[in-house]
Amino acid sequence: MASIILYIIKSETYLRTVDGIIAASLKKGPLVYVNASKPYSWMKRHLGEVGIDESRVFFIDCSGSRADGKPRVEPSNVLFLEGPQNLTSLSIAIGKAIERVSPNGALFLDSLTVLALYNDAGTVSKFANFIFTRLRSLDVSGVILGIEVPSGTLLIEEISALADEVKRV
Repeated sequence: MASIILYIIKSETYLRTVDGIIAASLKKGPLVYVNASKPYSWMKRHLGEVGIDESRVFFIDCSGSRADGKPRVEPSNVLFLEGPQNLTSLSIAIGKAIERVSPNGALFLDSLTVLALYNDAGTVSKFANFIFTRLRSLDVSGVILGIEVPSGTLLIEEISALADEVKRV
């Protein structure tokens, strides 16, 4: 049975924690990696530098890295969205992507804290509930990040109630 784990991480251990979670998740199956803060090109290069094979990762880049509107050839394992402020587009993209990795894959959402910078906390909470329900209906595991910040405490508490497990690292 798939589970949804909320990781609450300290900003100073962010990148090391992300690397570890991606590596561990890929041992179990393919991964959909949603990143709201770092562009795909940076993450691809970084994963290669730390020895993680990104060929089994489908990226959803909602960092806004393609906001310039210039046409480009997109790799087959990445979908670029305008930015983290459009949760409807992100929900649709996640729904389509997790169907590709079902049933052995996982969704890695990085991070709710960044989404809350662009959207109000109530909207992010509703978005998380929708995504969690979708994951459970497809029996796909979820790894959700929340970065430990004083202003995000209420959002993290709300999301914690929806997750199957909460890990503070």
